[in-house]
Amino acid sequence: MYRGTWLLVGIPLLISAFTVSHPQPLRAPTLQPDFDGATAVQTAKAFVNNNPYRVPGTARAQQATNWVAQRFGQYGLRTQRERFHAKIPGRGTVQLENLLAFREGRSNQIIVVLAHRDNSGASPGANDNGSGTAALLELARSYATPQAPPRPPEPNHTILFLSTDGGAFGGLGAAYFAKHSPYRDRVVAVVDVDSIAGNGRPHLVFAGDEPRFASAALVRTGAARIAEQTGTAASRPGALAQLLDLAFPLSLYEQAPFVGHGVAALTLTSAGDRPRSAFGDTPERLNANRLTGIGRAGQALLGSLDDEVELAEGTSSYVYLGARVVRGWSIVLILFAALLPALAVIVDLFARLRRRHLPLAPALRSLRSRLLFWLFAVLLFDFVVAVPRLQSAVPHLDKAHTRIGFTVSHLVISHVSGAFRDFNGTINYDPGDVTKSTVDVHIMAASVNTGDDKRDGHLKSPDFFDVQKFSELTFKSTKIGKKGDGFVEYGPLTIHGVTKDVELPFTIAGTIKDGMGKTHLVAQSSITINRKRLWPNLE
Repeated sequence: MYRGTWLLVGIPLLISAFTVSHPQPLRAPTLQPDFDGATAVQTAKAFVNNNPYRVPGTARAQQATNWVAQRFGQYGLRTQRERFHAKIPGRGTVQLENLLAFREGRSNQIIVVLAHRDNSGASPGANDNGSGTAALLELARSYATPQAPPRPPEPNHTILFLSTDGGAFGGLGAAYFAKHSPYRDRVVAVVDVDSIAGNGRPHLVFAGDEPRFASAALVRTGAARIAEQTGTAASRPGALAQLLDLAFPLSLYEQAPFVGHGVAALTLTSAGDRPRSAFGDTPERLNANRLTGIGRAGQALLGSLDDEVELAEGTSSYVYLGARVVRGWSIVLILFAALLPALAVIVDLFARLRRRHLPLAPALRSLRSRLLFWLFAVLLFDFVVAVPRLQSAVPHLDKAHTRIGFTVSHLVISHVSGAFRDFNGTINYDPGDVTKSTVDVHIMAASVNTGDDKRDGHLKSPDFFDVQKFSELTFKSTKIGKKGDGFVEYGPLTIHGVTKDVELPFTIAGTIKDGMGKTHLVAQSSITINRKRLWPNLE
C-alpha cells in the first residue's frame, strides 16, 4: 500500500513534464553596440578618484551626485532629482537623492537602466559601483542628443537612466523609485548594472522582494546578449537557490523592488548572487575586459527591449533551467503530491490502533518525554555553542578587513607607502550616541612593512621606531565629538616613546553583516604627523 501511494506522485510529475516551456530570447538589435570599454574604465576611475567617499547623506555624496549630473547634462539629456529620506546604519535618518536622466522616445512607456552610485565608505567602491555608474554614463552617451545635426533617431520607448542613492545599504533608492516615483506606472522593464568589472563570470540576478521572478523571456534575452558579446555563458542561481528565493524572497540587488511590484527587471553583474565585500575595492582591481563585455551586453539588451519589450514584460513564478522553464504552479503540485504517502501512513497507523484497541494516551506520553529530552539536548547544545560566540562578541579590530597604513614624502620627488601588519584593539561602539564610544589601539612597531626589506630594517632600527626599546604605538580615546559629516576623537598618541594629545577625525559609513552573521563597523580615519616632533634630529 505504502509503495502504491508513491504512484500518486507520478501523476503531477507527468503533468509538469508537459508544462515545461522553452522561452525564446528577443531578437538581437540590428546595430552592433558601440559601447566604448576604454572610456568606461577611465570614467570609472575618474569617478572613484574624485569621489572616493559616497556614503548617503554626506556632503561628499552630494558632490558625487553633481559629478554624475554634469555628465548627463553634457549628453543633452533632461535631468531631474528625486529627494527622499531613509535610515542609514550609524547615521540615522538622512536625505538621499536619486538622479534621473531622460532620453525621450516615441512612446511614453519607460525602459529603465539603473546603477547605484553610493558606497559604504569601507573602500573607494571602484567595482561596486563605480563600474556600474561608468557603464550607465557610457550607455547614456550612446543615446546623447547633440545640439547640431545629425541627430540620432528617437528610440521607440523613453529611456530613463537612473542613478540611485542608498544602493549599498539595501537598494534604498530603487525601492523608493519603484514605490513612490511619479514615473513608476510607466516602467515596463528595468536593467540594473552593478559591480560589472570584477573577475567573476557574468551573472544574472532576477529574484524579487515577492515570490516571483522577472519574465523568463527577459532572463533568456539577457543570457543570449551576454553570450554574444562576451563569448561566455552567464551564470545564474541554481534550481535549489531559486526555490529558496521563491519561498523566502530576498535579493541584495536593485532589480528586486521592481520585480516585487510586477515589473520585469534584471541585474547584470560579475559579483555572483551576493555583492562582494567592499574592502579592497580599488580602481587598480577593475577588470577592463569584463566591464567592456558586460557593458556591450547591456547595450545590446537595451536595444532588444526597445524593439520588442512587449514580449518580455511582467513577472511570474518558475524555476529557470537555462533553455527550459518549469512553471511555479507545477512545482507546488508536485510538493503537495509528495505529502500523500506520509498522509497515507498516518491514516493507516491510526486505523491499525483502533482495530487492535490500543490506547493512544501512553503513546502520546512517550512521545512527549522523548520530545522533552531532545528539546533539552538542543538547548544544551545551543548553550555550549553560544559561550564562545559571546566571548568572541567583544568588539575588536578585524585584522582581515582593517588596514593601518601611512604615506611619507621621500626626497620631495616621490612618496613611500607602507602599513603595520600586526595590531590589536577594541572599539566600544554606541550606535545610539557615537560620542559615548571608545577606542583603544595597540600597533606592533616591528610589523612595519613598506615592501622593501632593507628600508623596513632601517625603520625598525634606533634611527626611527627603535622597536627593541619601543615595541608599540598606542592610541586611546578620551573623548569623541561631532564635527561636520563626521566625528573627532581626542586622546594621547604614543610613537617612539613620545606621547602627544591629538585630534583624530573619522567618518562612520555604518555597519555591514558578513556571510557568517558577524557585524562589522565600517569607519575611516587619517591624521598628518610631523616627523620632526618625533625625531628632532631627522633631516
